[in-house]
Amino acid sequence: MTEDDLDSYGKMIRRAGNDALDAKQYLEKYCKIETSAQGLFVEAFNVHDSLVPKVESVFKRLHTLLDSSATELKDSATYYRKTDRKHAASMDATLPETKR
Repeated sequence: MTEDDLDSYGKMIRRAGNDALDAKQYLEKYCKIETSAQGLFVEAFNVHDSLVPKVESVFKRLHTLLDSSATELKDSATYYRKTDRKHAASMDATLPETKR
C-alpha cells in the first residue's frame, strides 16, 4: 500500500459516489409519473410511485457513504505522507493481513 494507492482508490470511490448522486437526480427528473393512472395500469403505477422514493433514498445513502469513504481515504494518504515510514509500518503490522 502506498499513499498514491490510497489517493487513486479514494478518487475512484468519489467517482462512484458522484455516479450514485447522478442516478438519484436521474430518477428525480425522469421517473415521476405525472398523469393519473386509469384502467389496467393503476396497480403498476401505484407500485412504481411507492418504489421510486425508496430507490432515490438508496442512491442518496450510497452517495453519502462513498463520499465519506473517499474523504477518509484522502485523509489516510495525507497521514501516511506525514508519518515516518517506520511508525506507519509498525501501525500497519497491527492490522490483519489481506489479499490484494
